[in-house]
Amino acid sequence: MQPLAPAELLIIADDLTGALEAGALLAGEGISTLITLGDELAANAANVCDLETRHLSNAGAARITGDLAHRFTGRYLFKKTDSTLRGPIGAELNAIMRARPHSSLIYAPAYPMLGRTVRNGRLYVDGSPVEQTPFARDPANPVSSGCIADHLACSATLIHDAGELTRHLADAPMPTLFVCDSETESDIGGIVEVALRQAIPPLLAGPASVARYLARLLPVARTAAPFTASANRALVVNGSLHPASRAQTVRAFPLLDSHGWCLLETPAGAQPADFAAEAKRIVAESRPDALILFGGHTAHAVLQALGIRTLTPLGE
Repeated sequence: MQPLAPAELLIIADDLTGALEAGALLAGEGISTLITLGDELAANAANVCDLETRHLSNAGAARITGDLAHRFTGRYLFKKTDSTLRGPIGAELNAIMRARPHSSLIYAPAYPMLGRTVRNGRLYVDGSPVEQTPFARDPANPVSSGCIADHLACSATLIHDAGELTRHLADAPMPTLFVCDSETESDIGGIVEVALRQAIPPLLAGPASVARYLARLLPVARTAAPFTASANRALVVNGSLHPASRAQTVRAFPLLDSHGWCLLETPAGAQPADFAAEAKRIVAESRPDALILFGGHTAHAVLQALGIRTLTPLGE
């Protein structure tokens, strides 16, 4: 295990999609960021670790997450969670609070930009309770309740706005888990502003909506690194069965194919490891300039097959 690096911010993600989203937001604001598949850290302003805990048991996810939180000695820690409450969220938040026993934790579960809002401690997706949406039928992590408290492993204090959060942080006699209502982007921004004003920054948790404001407001050094990317030939690996992903490749690929790009799409029921092995073979034979990966599980499997453990994000 590598020694802990002096990062200012650690983001712990439960899947690669979330890690990439958070890392790209930070990099887009000029924050030096490294994404790792695992718990390795490096001397960047920000480290984003994909621990792949989304589908683990509560005990397994808590052990892995708590261990990394305990070893981290930097100033700011953010637990990236799913915006529809999938995964062992309560176990992970509880583990982080045990690992950092002198810090309160602020959990803002909403992602208003994507239609995920929290009102009176309940999550809504485009105005409907999350348990009445297709997320309730997720094959790996069905969401049976939109009540945030039902997903937590300890008691929490419900906060309705940033002003109330400020008062509770000042008055709390001991570390507390705060769950915040949020229905607008300005609500999320206000929560992050309150957190960063504290002399001892509280722990933060939530989807990438929170990471977006952390990227904008975090008091760390920044560089104006331009976003540059080009590819004459690319391998497009689409492991997603989502109709929108399939429609994108159907529409785009007649043009891309004429420029020497290659498409690899997974058939229904294909195993990620076998699919990743085929992608590795194509990379070895054709040496493309770039990989374009659809789907978090696909991306993780392909990167593992290629022996890639770290990624440097450039932005969105």
